[in-house]
Amino acid sequence: MKKIANLYDTYNPAVLQAIKMLIDGAHEGGIKISMCGEFAGDEKCSSNFIWYGTRFFFYVRNFNTKS
Repeated sequence: MKKIANLYDTYNPAVLQAIKMLIDGAHEGGIKISMCGEFAGDEKCSSNFIWYGTRFFFYVRNFNTKS
C-alpha cells in the first residue's frame, strides 16, 4: 500500500468529474443521491457537491485523535 500511497489524490479532477457524473446520472433517473464518509465532511469539496445537486451528507467526525 505504501508503494502507491503517493498516487492518492482526493482532489484529482478525474475523481471529481466521476462523482459529478454519478450525481448527474442519479438526477436523470429520478434518484436521490447522498454522500457519506470523510469526503462528505470535506469543506473543500462539499460546496461543489451541493452545487452539483447532492443534498444529503453523512459524516461522523473522529474525536479520538492523538495529542
